[in-house]
Amino acid sequence: MGAILPRACDSTLIERQANKGFDVAVAEVNGWRTDMEDAHLIWVRDDVGVFGVYDGHGGKECSAYAARMIYNSLEKNGVPHNDAAWEKLFVEVDQAFLDSDMPSGTTVTMCVIHKPQKVGDKHKLHVINAGDSRTILGKANGCIFDGGGTDKCVSHDHKPEYPEERRRIVKAGGTVENDRVNGVLSVSRGFGDRDLKRTGGPGPDNRPVTCIPEQYHLECDETDFVLLVCDGVSEGDFSPTEVVELVAETLKGGKDGGTAARLVCHKAIDRNSKDNITCMVVRLQGVSEATGRQVEFVPGSISKLTHAGFRKAYTFMAAKANLSLAEAVAGRPEAIQAELQEVPGNSDLTEEDRMLGTPCGAPGSDERLKWAEQWLEDHPEQAGGGGLPGGMEMLMMMNMLDKGGGKGGGPE
Repeated sequence: MGAILPRACDSTLIERQANKGFDVAVAEVNGWRTDMEDAHLIWVRDDVGVFGVYDGHGGKECSAYAARMIYNSLEKNGVPHNDAAWEKLFVEVDQAFLDSDMPSGTTVTMCVIHKPQKVGDKHKLHVINAGDSRTILGKANGCIFDGGGTDKCVSHDHKPEYPEERRRIVKAGGTVENDRVNGVLSVSRGFGDRDLKRTGGPGPDNRPVTCIPEQYHLECDETDFVLLVCDGVSEGDFSPTEVVELVAETLKGGKDGGTAARLVCHKAIDRNSKDNITCMVVRLQGVSEATGRQVEFVPGSISKLTHAGFRKAYTFMAAKANLSLAEAVAGRPEAIQAELQEVPGNSDLTEEDRMLGTPCGAPGSDERLKWAEQWLEDHPEQAGGGGLPGGMEMLMMMNMLDKGGGKGGGPE
């Protein structure tokens, strides 16, 4: 399952974009993993938008590469016109990555949304999926639209133990052992994963792991919303139906999509997810004036910053928002107070507040930054990684595995 931190790194990176056609937000949380391997894509015009979530495994290279290459293709060539054109693009991106000799692989779920041509028409959705990330359609009243996919999603998970996928894998010269392709990978479609594409052929559709996506077409209303999530949202005890309910309730309460996406990520952690977590919320009612890419960083708990792995994960998430570790820590006191308003009397938060002490200077000031730098000097990495005492971390890892949080020894 990969290395596990002493607690979830719950710093949240929120990205927002909006134009006349769409209001989009995506939240990312590192979670319990030592590395953040997810990536995403947002490409919007007034009449069409393309959205994607990429859940990497075995490294972050493939997810970032696939998202970037597809974005660049959209910028250069526009939106592919049909299923065949999208499949061709997937094959090209996959082959280019395989030729690069970079490691890793990634799942992908994407949704192309065409705005109505005239008043009274529906929005046209084209979902393209390879792996176990998911596209979900929600209604404003909090009901999930049953798209006919896995757990009422629009998309279908591609798992090697599923009969249709198993037959395809075996025909391509692979095996399914412990619900994994060749005993290694727990998903059967996606980009990358070079070693699992060596048998079968001659085409990419006849490999144990294939990049060929399944594609679905449907319509929806302007008041509906589309969710794209990695499997970190659903691997615990958090069903797509409950995800839709939470998003709809948050939006009805006057909060925006970024807040809703952040709440989904944190609820997934509460519901026993042990993976990286990404949630994208696409609202189909745009804004009068377009806004460019806006990034918000919500610093998470600093209670385990003496642990080397946790410190690394925390620093990486802050860097994605162009912040140093000290700048992230400088914003934590206000984040704690905001969380205490949501959950008054929370003992973990009050203990962390005591641990931070009284910050110096106003938020964003040089004095506050110097305070944070000094706090970090006073709380350096501990020999052996810091974190929990004695054998507690190993015990916690074993408990996670017992609860189904792990995915075995291979990637993904």
